[in-house]
Amino acid sequence: MKELPLTSLFLSRLYQRAWRLARPILSRNKRLRDGWSERLVPVDWVQPFDGATIWIQAASGGEAYLLVSLARLLLQKWNDTAPTGKLRILASTCTRQGMDVLERFQTQGSWSRGEFTPQFFPLDEPDLMSRAITLAKPCRIVLLETELWPGLLGAAKQAGVPVLLVNGRITPKSLSGYLKLPASFRSLLAPDKILAVSQSDAERFARLFTEECVGLMPNIKFDLIDTEKDSPPGEQSEKTGHKRAQLPIALFASVRRQEARQVAKAIKLFKASCPTSLAVLAPRHLHHADIWQREVRRTGLNCILRSQLQSDCNASPREVLNSFSKTDEVLVWDKFGELKQLYAEASTAYVGGSLVDLGGQNFLEALGAGVQPCVGPYISNFTWAGGPILNMLKHVKNADELAVALATELTNPKPKHLLKEEFFQLVKARQGGTRQAAEMVFTFPAAGDRL
Repeated sequence: MKELPLTSLFLSRLYQRAWRLARPILSRNKRLRDGWSERLVPVDWVQPFDGATIWIQAASGGEAYLLVSLARLLLQKWNDTAPTGKLRILASTCTRQGMDVLERFQTQGSWSRGEFTPQFFPLDEPDLMSRAITLAKPCRIVLLETELWPGLLGAAKQAGVPVLLVNGRITPKSLSGYLKLPASFRSLLAPDKILAVSQSDAERFARLFTEECVGLMPNIKFDLIDTEKDSPPGEQSEKTGHKRAQLPIALFASVRRQEARQVAKAIKLFKASCPTSLAVLAPRHLHHADIWQREVRRTGLNCILRSQLQSDCNASPREVLNSFSKTDEVLVWDKFGELKQLYAEASTAYVGGSLVDLGGQNFLEALGAGVQPCVGPYISNFTWAGGPILNMLKHVKNADELAVALATELTNPKPKHLLKEEFFQLVKARQGGTRQAAEMVFTFPAAGDRL
């Protein structure tokens, strides 16, 4: 067990105290109540394991898909190349949406010498994180994107467990905030190795930590795109006798509550231009569905939740959309994990988080389904995608322009297969990040040894 410098130790104790005081408030939080007991690291948080453990942390649903991609390759690599022993992937996440993704992968996977264990991420109290590391005994801790948790990182340093940050992203705004922290406290946040997804991100990480620990990798999100499909899912299904949604659909995807007023206005204007189309709204956070209902109704439009429909709750998005013909109602999609299928049915789409300064949400899934997405002016979270892909988007400045762009695309859409073909060519040249990250996880030295 390593000792922290006195200043870092003092700040760590203050940080511990702040978390402890916040517990009564946090326990009532909608997102944290689920799995609350796990977040406090009980003695059975994880079971003893006779083998090596790699702990991977993903913040929410989107990052959980990246975790699954990395875990699958690590487990396959272990099965294929490790001479003896077992490997456990301890997969943690902060949200119920993330847990749903991890549990689904757990039930589908099977490895002769591997184990995949989903858990809710503990509260970042240094004492809780020390207990979690003691119980799990990880030989590596892998963080996805920008998961700089002081409690976890400080506990890992004390325990001598290397921390690797992959698919790393850090915005100028986040960097500015971190640079205001005392240097001694920032030293707690320094992973042993960082693989960033762009040169700009790498330069920001180098400013925050050191240049020596920072490298580059392609974004794992590119590996999640199946470039082997020759046509959009909807076109493939038509060949087998299953028709796509019968009415034209405008999808407002991954929308954020901070842009609710602008998005609701855009829907109102769009419906005035295209009254015989369906407007489907998929919130980024499902627990904000009531906010979206309120904002849509404020414009004078009717609104209904996907969960309120009489159709089978297990029905596919296509089946639901084919049975829903109320063009005078906005359908709020309050079911997680079906966005990719919604893109396949959509005629046009807006990708949220971009009409206000939130950095934007993932538009790659839309392009992968052959839909040219509209985005607002704030897409800083995805500049790593590169100029050629960014040029494939339809850029708008406000709600008025968004409504016009969606209506125009609805009446004169580009062929999906042509858009997909162009997009896939760009994606193929950017894949391989998962394999690079997995290789680093396996080969990075821990106490002088490799896995």
